[in-house]
Amino acid sequence: MHKSIINDIASGNTLIGSGVPFDSVFFRQTMHACWALKKSGGINLAWASGGPSHTHQFIASNGILILSYDQGNAIIEHLYEDNGADIIMEYADKPDVDETDMPFINAGHFYNPAKGTNYWGKTSPTANQRFCVHYGAAVYNYSSNKKFAWQELGRAIHYLSDLNVPHHASNRTPLDSNHSVYEKWVDANRFNYIITSCPNEVYKYCMDNSIWVIGHKMAVNANSNIQYALQSDEKSMHIAATNTLKEAQKFTAGIYLKFLKEVREV
Repeated sequence: MHKSIINDIASGNTLIGSGVPFDSVFFRQTMHACWALKKSGGINLAWASGGPSHTHQFIASNGILILSYDQGNAIIEHLYEDNGADIIMEYADKPDVDETDMPFINAGHFYNPAKGTNYWGKTSPTANQRFCVHYGAAVYNYSSNKKFAWQELGRAIHYLSDLNVPHHASNRTPLDSNHSVYEKWVDANRFNYIITSCPNEVYKYCMDNSIWVIGHKMAVNANSNIQYALQSDEKSMHIAATNTLKEAQKFTAGIYLKFLKEVREV
């Protein structure tokens, strides 16, 4: 993979793979079927927040660039080995395709840190749980199967991204909130929130804490911004995006560094 593609993803409309649509017809139809069952007392409601898109790969790519700016190009060279960066980008979208928790759409993409639950009110699956599982699998498999390790790291970054979305961290769906409106607005305006450096304290926090603790911390921050994200006016959504999309990029850089240290590449 040419490194220029990472720059194109971070600051343009390039995607690795086919990307993921926001709300497919299938998901909308299934959502309304689930809603009808919920009203009749059959099940609890969940939703798939598909994302377009660009946001997951935007976060994944900017994390690499931030790490290079802060720590030097030599460190990120390891992320390009065996087509690593390419695979990470592609698999940062994959959970919206093949980890959809049907029929309870994308329950495992939500995590309310105050309750430790997904949209169903269940403690499993959650976005933080999957963030931990995929990251752990990436570390465990790195020495024997790098391709699979890169895939798992990409999936982990997907859930890191979800944990930084106020609606995902508050169990708010498109049927009871502006969930889709907010995500589409952030995607369209993502270039306004590009950062080029991560504070040393974030790197240190990632080194000193478990993946679970890191994921929980991000979700607490995202959850605290839900009152802004719910407003649907640009001023309020700007506040939410500033406080969360930038955080996602910082912690992605921190997670990449943590990963490289744990697999003893640096």
